[in-house]
Amino acid sequence: MLRRYCAAALLLFAAQAPAIAGYQDENPDQVFSTVYERLGALPVRAARDPNVWLRLEELKREPCDQKSIGDLALALDKAGYRREAANGSTNSS
Repeated sequence: MLRRYCAAALLLFAAQAPAIAGYQDENPDQVFSTVYERLGALPVRAARDPNVWLRLEELKREPCDQKSIGDLALALDKAGYRREAANGSTNSS
């Protein structure tokens, strides 16, 4: 019985693995082209930061979400991309 639960858990995790690794193996320039048109392009290294990637995904779904824009600016600042944080915030207006 325990083996079945473990096997089911492993299969579930394996099925989600590609979604988890998206920020590592997908091209952010292609994935977020619509976001970049509005806010400006980011360096690939910055976009691959998991926190930045998450905010970019939010903005892809909800382009005018001011909270996500602010959170993106904070994530970029924490990652050391202050200029991009400022540019993204001013370009979103």
